[in-house]
Amino acid sequence: MAEAAGFFGTYEHALDSKGRVVLPAKFRPYFRETRIRLTPHFAGSVAIWTEEEFAKEFAAHDALSGQGHKAFLQMLAWSSKVEDQTVDAQGRILVPQKLREHAKLELDQQVLFVGAMRHVELWSPQRFYDLIASLGDDQEGDEADRGAPAGVVG
Repeated sequence: MAEAAGFFGTYEHALDSKGRVVLPAKFRPYFRETRIRLTPHFAGSVAIWTEEEFAKEFAAHDALSGQGHKAFLQMLAWSSKVEDQTVDAQGRILVPQKLREHAKLELDQQVLFVGAMRHVELWSPQRFYDLIASLGDDQEGDEADRGAPAGVVG
């Protein structure tokens, strides 16, 4: 279901004192009554996967793990941080401490949900906006001229 519709946009919500955050209403239908997988992701974000998309991500990591000792250790480091979660009755998910530390997410502070097409990413807002700003205005204009997505939508 999620891969057909895709995940797009940005949404800020507060991480509560117990490490829980409300999943944006727009994303909830894709995660209702299913297991959610949270994983460390690129540039200090946390990826939130549907079961179907996680299966694809798992297969990619599994395939790489057979390509030598270093690749195996990278897969092991990644898989040791995978967390199973569900959406509670209030629409919240728990972001475990090790993943909050990876993404520099602070309790009782805002976090940013970013639609990343096949999955959702959870970011420290400042970290995300700094990363996007580091791309520079010239690159953003070039992408827009080619019809490719540019900047932050939401």
